[in-house]
Amino acid sequence: MKKKIVITGGLGYVGMELCKLYSGLSWKHKIIVLDNKFFSTRVSELNNWNIQYFQGEIIDENFIKKHVSDADCVHHLAGITDVAYVHKEIDKNRDLNIEKIAIEGTNNIIKNINKNCKLVFPSTHVVFEGLKEVKKNIPENHPVSPMLAYAKSKVKNEDDIKKNVNNFVILRLASVYGFSGDNTRISILPNLFSKITVFKNNFSEWYDQTFCIRKTIKKYCCFRRCCSLF
Repeated sequence: MKKKIVITGGLGYVGMELCKLYSGLSWKHKIIVLDNKFFSTRVSELNNWNIQYFQGEIIDENFIKKHVSDADCVHHLAGITDVAYVHKEIDKNRDLNIEKIAIEGTNNIIKNINKNCKLVFPSTHVVFEGLKEVKKNIPENHPVSPMLAYAKSKVKNEDDIKKNVNNFVILRLASVYGFSGDNTRISILPNLFSKITVFKNNFSEWYDQTFCIRKTIKKYCCFRRCCSLF
């Protein structure tokens, strides 16, 4: 039976790779990307993969309702990624916008999907960013400790999904890295390491996809492997 699969934020870093994975199914199923941005090269790729693209905002409930009400699965990737990483980078106006887009947008999806639709939501490991000591292998039921707006909005999203959606998957992802053409996020440390190595031809070796500094352990996951989880 033909299914309808919607990917919000499908032109983004993870979204385009997920679309690539779905390109093998797009000739048998209806795959739709919703994004507030337009990049001609990326949209052209979607067209080549027989994936439909619609431009709009996730906080526009009428736009969301039109596209998700009959969906069999929604991968909700949309949101602001230009966020503060530490307290000194906090910008109150930006934080208000992060929370508005994340909370209103996610609730628009929750309200307008049908009861049988599966909602796949990528949360983040930084919901534990406020832990006072280093911990490994944190269980899912460990109390969260968000400190910055991005993590707080993800915790709110998780709570709203758990309370209101019958069929859902929440993935608390590590920081994703990897080369994705013009979509690569250079601010992510492994990507930055690669750039420095290319231009300076010198960098210390690192191991096990883990970066440690000041008693903090930061875990990373290749974005291609990450997308396979969806």
